[in-house]
Amino acid sequence: MKNRTLIAIAALVLSGCASTVEPSGFIQDQAHLRSGEFFKQEYLSPSADLTKYSTVKVERVELAYLKDAAQYDPSELADVAAALHRHFEEKLSGAGFKVLPASQPADAATLVVSPALVSLGTPQRTLNAVTSVLIFVPVTSGSAGFAAKFSDGGTGKLIGEIAEKSTGGSGSTKSL
Repeated sequence: MKNRTLIAIAALVLSGCASTVEPSGFIQDQAHLRSGEFFKQEYLSPSADLTKYSTVKVERVELAYLKDAAQYDPSELADVAAALHRHFEEKLSGAGFKVLPASQPADAATLVVSPALVSLGTPQRTLNAVTSVLIFVPVTSGSAGFAAKFSDGGTGKLIGEIAEKSTGGSGSTKSL
């Protein structure tokens, strides 16, 4: 259980209803991902010892695997990616891990988190406006699909992967 502490902390990054993510290519083979304690789709190497990491380095959020990326404004995508990156760093820092700046190289005491935004769904604004007036509650919400790889900063060895789609803001923590 102690080995899973960092992934548990990462699970707090996003909240909402959680569901699985369609394969995007960011994670080479999602067949080894299983519904887990913290994420809808997760994998942690049986030999991984997450307690040895005192620092974390969150790499730039990858957008190359985002489904239908052309339909979104590039500056808005950059804002979403920056917010996701900041949220990872804030949650991990708040949990007591030293967050390395992008310019500092990772070492053997560093867990490297490589996140990717793989899908976005925008709420139906017109429908939400109407239902908010009629029943005081919007009926649709946005969603974000993401994946992340966890690797050892000293060796570069992959030690874990997660993938999930978060919808709305129900407060569920089974979503990154």
